[in-house]
Amino acid sequence: MKPPAASDTRELGLELGLLALRYFAGTDALHYGLWDEDLTPCLANIAEAQRRYTEFLLDHVPLAARSVLDVGCGAGVVAQRLLERGHEVTCVSPSAVLAARTRERLGSAVTLHECRFEHLHTEARFDVVLFSESFQYIPMERALSHARTLLRPGGCIVICDFFKTEAEGKGPMGGGHRYRHFAPALENNGLRVRHEVDITARVAPTMAVYEALRAELAGPAAELLGRYARAHYPRLSRWGAWLMRRRLNRLQRKYLSGARNPEAFCRWKSYRLIVLSAQATRPEPAQPRGRGRVMTWWPLAVCLV
Repeated sequence: MKPPAASDTRELGLELGLLALRYFAGTDALHYGLWDEDLTPCLANIAEAQRRYTEFLLDHVPLAARSVLDVGCGAGVVAQRLLERGHEVTCVSPSAVLAARTRERLGSAVTLHECRFEHLHTEARFDVVLFSESFQYIPMERALSHARTLLRPGGCIVICDFFKTEAEGKGPMGGGHRYRHFAPALENNGLRVRHEVDITARVAPTMAVYEALRAELAGPAAELLGRYARAHYPRLSRWGAWLMRRRLNRLQRKYLSGARNPEAFCRWKSYRLIVLSAQATRPEPAQPRGRGRVMTWWPLAVCLV
């Protein structure tokens, strides 16, 4: 069965990325790789780096966990490994394209909810709620609050994703919540950090692979297409370039300028593996005290006078 057509440009990008990785690297994984000193950052090694990332991620999913909710399951690569380890797996995917890929890979072996995580309604409760590069796409407070309600007693939330740093200027890579907002969000939702590790330096070389693809394939291909269009359809080319100038400039800066490199990633992003558990009770909302309480009652006092 063919997957459905992409419904927007983001889904189109995911589908194109999946096709490119499958063709050039023989992998269906859409996440970053984990690079150690023995692994040279290049396209030939991206599948191995992604495999290492997946195994590192699974090392932080307790083997005793019976049920796992895989939020934003991609093409089902991580879910497949979870099944092989003996976990019961439920997947959530808002993308019709990637949901279809997951069904192709795993069939009825997993329960698949085709919706946004924040719209997921289920009576099931899970030992682990897993966010592998999906946490950044969900409003942080909503993601943490909803994940907590879906946990069984003693369960944990595992997040592996990048956050924005406080570096000055605008980076060439979007996405990610601000890391300084994370601790207050945990406190608001009655969660605590059980384990955390910064893997930014081990993930960043992935950007060198993408930069090599840009320099050796995407950039030259875009230039060839541009020259062909200008030579054979000069008026249409000029009109299209003027009409799309803002979008083309943005694409040039973001994807074809060479700015998306490991150094820039380490400056503007902080990639972390974080394991969370629920506190015994949620914190109660702060109550006004002292002068604040007097101010609450002053309109009634005026009326009595």
